[in-house]
Amino acid sequence: MGEEEALWLAVGAAPEDTLPRLVLADWLDEHGRHEEAEALRAMADRVPRRFEDGKVWGWNRLQHDPFIDSPIEHGNTKSNVSDQEFAALKGKVPTVVACQEYWRDYPSALEAVRDLCRAWVATR
Repeated sequence: MGEEEALWLAVGAAPEDTLPRLVLADWLDEHGRHEEAEALRAMADRVPRRFEDGKVWGWNRLQHDPFIDSPIEHGNTKSNVSDQEFAALKGKVPTVVACQEYWRDYPSALEAVRDLCRAWVATR
Protein backbone atom coordinates (compact mmCIF):
# COMPACT_ATOMS: atom_id res chain seq x y z
CA MET A 1 0.00 0.00 0.00
CA GLY A 2 1.31 3.43 -0.91
CA GLU A 3 1.42 6.55 1.25
CA GLU A 4 -1.54 8.19 -0.44
CA GLU A 5 -3.82 5.18 -0.04
CA ALA A 6 -2.81 4.85 3.63
CA LEU A 7 -3.69 8.51 4.19
CA TRP A 8 -7.07 8.08 2.47
CA LEU A 9 -7.77 5.01 4.63
CA ALA A 10 -7.03 7.09 7.73
CA VAL A 11 -9.60 9.64 6.52
CA GLY A 12 -12.20 6.90 6.04
CA ALA A 13 -11.45 5.30 9.39
CA ALA A 14 -12.15 8.53 11.30
CA PRO A 15 -14.62 10.58 9.22
CA GLU A 16 -15.43 12.90 12.14
CA ASP A 17 -11.75 13.78 12.70
CA THR A 18 -10.37 16.70 10.68
CA LEU A 19 -6.71 15.85 11.35
CA PRO A 20 -6.39 12.96 8.85
CA ARG A 21 -7.92 15.16 6.13
CA LEU A 22 -5.51 17.99 6.89
CA VAL A 23 -2.52 15.61 6.89
CA LEU A 24 -3.67 14.23 3.53
CA ALA A 25 -4.11 17.79 2.23
CA ASP A 26 -0.51 18.59 3.18
CA TRP A 27 0.67 15.42 1.40
CA LEU A 28 -1.31 16.33 -1.73
CA ASP A 29 0.20 19.84 -1.69
CA GLU A 30 3.69 18.36 -1.43
CA HIS A 31 2.92 16.26 -4.51
CA GLY A 32 1.60 19.15 -6.61
CA ARG A 33 -2.10 18.32 -6.26
CA HIS A 34 -3.10 21.71 -4.94
CA GLU A 35 -6.80 21.70 -5.96
CA GLU A 36 -7.47 18.43 -4.16
CA ALA A 37 -5.59 19.72 -1.11
CA GLU A 38 -7.64 22.91 -1.14
CA ALA A 39 -10.84 20.84 -1.39
CA LEU A 40 -9.93 18.74 1.64
CA ARG A 41 -9.14 21.83 3.69
CA ALA A 42 -12.32 23.62 2.59
CA MET A 43 -14.52 20.70 3.61
CA ALA A 44 -12.52 19.46 6.60
CA ASP A 45 -15.44 20.06 8.95
CA ARG A 46 -17.99 18.28 6.76
CA VAL A 47 -18.78 14.86 8.11
CA PRO A 48 -20.61 12.33 5.96
CA ARG A 49 -23.92 11.37 7.46
CA ARG A 50 -25.03 7.82 8.22
CA PHE A 51 -28.33 6.84 6.66
CA GLU A 52 -30.53 3.78 6.94
CA ASP A 53 -29.31 2.85 10.42
CA GLY A 54 -25.64 3.21 9.48
CA LYS A 55 -25.74 0.93 6.44
CA VAL A 56 -24.79 3.70 4.03
CA TRP A 57 -22.92 7.01 4.25
CA GLY A 58 -23.76 10.11 2.31
CA TRP A 59 -24.15 13.81 1.80
CA ASN A 60 -27.45 15.56 2.17
CA ARG A 61 -28.90 18.66 0.58
CA LEU A 62 -31.72 20.49 2.30
CA GLN A 63 -34.20 22.33 0.13
CA HIS A 64 -35.22 25.85 1.04
CA ASP A 65 -38.70 26.60 2.24
CA PRO A 66 -40.17 29.11 -0.23
CA PHE A 67 -41.81 31.05 2.62
CA ILE A 68 -38.68 31.62 4.70
CA ASP A 69 -35.17 32.70 3.77
CA SER A 70 -33.25 29.84 5.34
CA PRO A 71 -32.90 26.10 4.82
CA ILE A 72 -35.33 23.88 6.62
CA GLU A 73 -33.61 22.73 9.78
CA HIS A 74 -33.61 19.06 10.57
CA GLY A 75 -31.13 16.26 10.52
CA ASN A 76 -27.38 16.71 10.45
CA THR A 77 -26.98 20.01 8.61
CA LYS A 78 -23.21 19.86 9.10
CA SER A 79 -22.99 17.40 6.21
CA ASN A 80 -25.08 19.63 3.98
CA VAL A 81 -23.53 20.36 0.57
CA SER A 82 -24.25 23.12 -1.91
CA ASP A 83 -26.57 22.53 -4.86
CA GLN A 84 -23.60 22.63 -7.27
CA GLU A 85 -21.58 20.15 -5.23
CA PHE A 86 -24.61 17.89 -4.88
CA ALA A 87 -25.15 17.87 -8.65
CA ALA A 88 -21.49 16.95 -9.22
CA LEU A 89 -21.52 14.02 -6.77
CA LYS A 90 -21.62 10.54 -8.27
CA GLY A 91 -23.37 8.75 -5.41
CA LYS A 92 -26.82 7.29 -5.94
CA VAL A 93 -29.87 9.46 -5.08
CA PRO A 94 -32.06 6.95 -3.28
CA THR A 95 -35.05 8.94 -2.05
CA VAL A 96 -36.57 12.14 -0.74
CA VAL A 97 -37.09 12.45 3.01
CA ALA A 98 -40.05 14.49 4.21
CA CYS A 99 -40.17 16.13 0.76
CA GLN A 100 -37.28 18.36 1.79
CA GLU A 101 -34.04 16.42 2.04
CA TYR A 102 -32.15 14.57 -0.65
CA TRP A 103 -28.95 12.62 -0.31
CA ARG A 104 -26.33 10.75 -2.25
CA ASP A 105 -25.23 7.48 -0.72
CA TYR A 106 -22.02 5.47 -0.62
CA PRO A 107 -21.04 2.16 1.00
CA SER A 108 -18.34 3.84 3.13
CA ALA A 109 -17.38 7.19 4.62
CA LEU A 110 -14.15 7.05 2.63
CA GLU A 111 -15.97 6.90 -0.69
CA ALA A 112 -18.25 9.76 0.39
CA VAL A 113 -15.31 12.01 1.32
CA ARG A 114 -13.39 11.14 -1.87
CA ASP A 115 -16.39 11.97 -4.04
CA LEU A 116 -17.07 15.27 -2.26
CA CYS A 117 -13.42 16.21 -2.77
CA ARG A 118 -13.74 15.44 -6.50
CA ALA A 119 -17.07 17.32 -6.74
CA TRP A 120 -15.64 20.35 -4.92
CA VAL A 121 -12.79 20.56 -7.45
CA ALA A 122 -15.20 20.06 -10.37
CA THR A 123 -17.45 22.95 -9.29
CA ARG A 124 -14.65 25.51 -8.96
